[in-house]
Amino acid sequence: MASILFTLIITDEFDLPGEAELLACVSMTVGLSILFHGVTAHPLARWAAVSR
Repeated sequence: MASILFTLIITDEFDLPGEAELLACVSMTVGLSILFHGVTAHPLARWAAVSR
């Protein structure tokens, strides 16, 4: 979430071309990261416990 906030601060302070696309890209990356970590956390924890 800090990445989204940082992007909002930067786009507010500077006049960057493609600000909407930049914010969309950062938000999508953060969202997919949260989803990916959530989906894989339990299976990978189970795998790690078995492989010990």
